[in-house]
Amino acid sequence: MRILIHGINYAPELAGIGKYSGEMAEWLAIRGHEVRVVTAPPYYPQWKIQEGYSGSSYKRENLKGVEVYRCPLWVPGKVSGMKRILHLLSFAVSSFPVMLRQIFWRPEVVLVIEPPLFCAPQAWLVTRLSGAKAWIHVQDFEVDAAFDLGLLPSGKFRNAVLFIERTLLRGFDKVSTISGRMMVKLESKGVDANKRVLFPNWVDIKPNLPPPAPLIRGAFYFSHDKGRVGDNIVDLRFSKPSPRQGEGWDGGKALETATKRRDSAQGSGVLPPLCPPPIRGRFLDSTVLRVGEGLPGRSEMDKFIPGNYPIYPLDCKSPMRDELGIPDDAVVCIYSGNMGEKQGLEVLIEVAQRLAPESPIRFVLCGSGAAKERLHEAGKDLANILWLSLQPTEKLNDLLNLADIHLLPQRADAADLVMPSKLTGMLASGRPVIATAHPGTEVAEVVSQCGLVTEPGDAEGLAQAILALARNPILRQKLGRSARQYAVECLDKEAVLRQFERDLCRMG
Repeated sequence: MRILIHGINYAPELAGIGKYSGEMAEWLAIRGHEVRVVTAPPYYPQWKIQEGYSGSSYKRENLKGVEVYRCPLWVPGKVSGMKRILHLLSFAVSSFPVMLRQIFWRPEVVLVIEPPLFCAPQAWLVTRLSGAKAWIHVQDFEVDAAFDLGLLPSGKFRNAVLFIERTLLRGFDKVSTISGRMMVKLESKGVDANKRVLFPNWVDIKPNLPPPAPLIRGAFYFSHDKGRVGDNIVDLRFSKPSPRQGEGWDGGKALETATKRRDSAQGSGVLPPLCPPPIRGRFLDSTVLRVGEGLPGRSEMDKFIPGNYPIYPLDCKSPMRDELGIPDDAVVCIYSGNMGEKQGLEVLIEVAQRLAPESPIRFVLCGSGAAKERLHEAGKDLANILWLSLQPTEKLNDLLNLADIHLLPQRADAADLVMPSKLTGMLASGRPVIATAHPGTEVAEVVSQCGLVTEPGDAEGLAQAILALARNPILRQKLGRSARQYAVECLDKEAVLRQFERDLCRMG
């Protein structure tokens, strides 16, 4: 199936919508679909375009089998309501000609990711001109949130914008969102029941991977029939060996062949002893690296998924505890993710002040975003707060396992307009969560099964909840097991994406 994805956020962004859009597109490509993405250069959550990309030019690249078109984007230095609108509008304008060119590719499904809603009209137009089906996926209700958080003026302007949003949503063949409460919100916006689809965010759990095979360093030489396939691959780990016959080979066969031929290959002078840059990852049972066509001695690396880093409870302490110099007896409370205005992170600074005399409790605030500078200034004199930048994917599991308690603050006026994507990793790590949410919201209902819930903005209530768990390790373990069970049963990446693929194929 030819699938065109349109959205402002995409890999290699490490957090938020870009992370999920990237994982989804790569998974679909591995499943054999032709996938194209029209997006912007990565900039989130730092609100700064990443090195190697430009905000003023177009770029085309192939990332893990996905054809990616990067379009110019204006990123404001200081984010405000009107600047955010101009920021989103700049992408809608710059991506419009690229989207029109995709008509000649004849996509079968056009999937637009909201936010931003600005992308919806042109995605809908492409579907009508190409004969494709139109699907919009709502990661959060940005319009409602912007008005409720006071980022945009209300009144007649709000009514006009919400009317436009409702009209656009009803024009799509499918409208999906990430939580039950947000499904109800779609209904209130007039989206028919036969169009609504629940498509939750996920987490790569993989609870029972066997220990990886020994690390092999050096150039790999592989045998294929009477020919050979050589490639500049180093530092690979393989799991679940199960040799296959035919045109492909998998980790087990490759491991055996590479082990036998490594030294002779290096000694032959054909390939260098170490071939930079190192690539780390796993070949899984379902992933076969196939011999590529064209130039001899090349393999099709699109079938390899670097950075396959599941989230699961470690059976020992996180190595980051020693790296950061955190004592073994300290109770670590972590917030990790975007530091924006919707999170209500000010309450964490106030709680850290209240609990400063409680020496065993440490706060780790990890991430980037529009509010980080202001938050750091407010908490710079607190010795019980450790500030970290957003961690790379390969360290995410160690970071989440550093926590004894995960913290999930939210502003009251953002309830059920967004479902925090960071919650999936928190639950999969097998640690209890304390959230600030009103009773009856979806966040409260989920977290109450595996943690504690306090009222938004209630610093004293949050401090008492932290103390209750800090002083009761048995309760922390019990709630952590419940968190992991919920992730396994409801948030498994493979299960969520397979259901999404079935929904796609039914409409394609």
